[in-house]
Amino acid sequence: MPEIPSDKSPNQETPIEEIVQVLFQSFSDSMKALTEPNNFSAQSSTEEFKGTLKPENIPEVTLQVALEQVLEYVNSRNSIEKSTTLITKLTPEQEALILVYQEKWKEIAFSTERIDRQKAAEAVKAIYNIEQSPKEPEILFFDSPYGALSVLDELLATQSLKIIGNQLLFQLENKIKGQLDDQFEIQIRCQLDSNFKQVVELLSSLVAKQIPLRKRGNLSYSIPYYSSSSGIVSELYLDFCFSVLNCTCDREKWSVFQSLSQHCGWVYFFEETCIICNRPSQIRFDSEGRIHGEGEPAIQFADGFSVYAYHGDWIPEKYGQISPKEWQSQWLLETEDAELRQVLIQEIGYTRMCQELDTIQLDTWQEYTLLKIHLNEEIDRFFWTVEPHKQPIHLLIITDSSTGSIHVRRVSPEINSVREAIGSVDWSTDSEEFRV
Repeated sequence: MPEIPSDKSPNQETPIEEIVQVLFQSFSDSMKALTEPNNFSAQSSTEEFKGTLKPENIPEVTLQVALEQVLEYVNSRNSIEKSTTLITKLTPEQEALILVYQEKWKEIAFSTERIDRQKAAEAVKAIYNIEQSPKEPEILFFDSPYGALSVLDELLATQSLKIIGNQLLFQLENKIKGQLDDQFEIQIRCQLDSNFKQVVELLSSLVAKQIPLRKRGNLSYSIPYYSSSSGIVSELYLDFCFSVLNCTCDREKWSVFQSLSQHCGWVYFFEETCIICNRPSQIRFDSEGRIHGEGEPAIQFADGFSVYAYHGDWIPEKYGQISPKEWQSQWLLETEDAELRQVLIQEIGYTRMCQELDTIQLDTWQEYTLLKIHLNEEIDRFFWTVEPHKQPIHLLIITDSSTGSIHVRRVSPEINSVREAIGSVDWSTDSEEFRV
């Protein structure tokens, strides 16, 4: 992968905006969007697509190189010759192996075994070797991503990030193009993703949400990393295609990538340094296999770094440390996080909300309930963007009888019946867009 040029002098640090916004975004988001045939072609001028990468505050020379890399990827993709014998369907034996491979990669993603430092170091060195790095990186080990933050901040100020894991995934996936029928590729991805992606990728997203964003000027960002759970769907797909469908591939690169997934936890790649973080020491689940803990961490690392989750949804530490039965309705007024409010409403229930928030039930009909909350200054601040007069809040509560899930819509305080409230709601708008 070409180096990003810098218009800075050798002694000046490369701004993190260039690294994070250009490298990370262009290699993850843009490649997926821009390489679709209808969106981007090998002959297209890179000038036409500068707006797609949102180049505000990015030096022209840096943006140009990033776009050239996207173009290079598209050229590579378009130049692959279609095989004369495309794979178009699974045999019954191959289809039966889908669950086997899903379990294999789920076990890797949810492993709580301590990493073998020697094997982890060898895997990382092999990755840098494939990348043709001029020298082996210095390798630092930490018990958790949170424990590595202070060193990560120092490295961000002195070294450039390397987006290695995602780039290698793209290269390996690209090798499969031309060996599978297009419709079959979509089908096999859907079959492999079924009941898998949402559960397994949740681990890395929950951990990432617990780690404070880093700041550089007006920019807030998370530090790009690689973990087996973050790229689990691609890893499962590659393994199935290479091992079960016998697709041809670069065996050396695939072997190196598997070693990285199997022997490392969270990995941060820099030009001269690599940080390897251990796996969690404990992960707890509910009866449906979702990451979950009640009165205790759902995810815990050896150094004490903990992540709290409730049936797969992230929750703050003060919620997670106590039983959900002790959660307070007042917390609904203290958060602007729509997903978190839904979790609170689901657990606290209508009865306690009415009792603790001075709420009056105005009307009910079938699965609908119309509630009125007496307004005070604090409620006004959290429930409505602009409220010049201190009017009460009327909420239409919809309970899905099949799933038990709850949706809340705010309606005009002039409405006092459920039927009138139903007629006033814009049902084309996602309920989570309303401030509840």
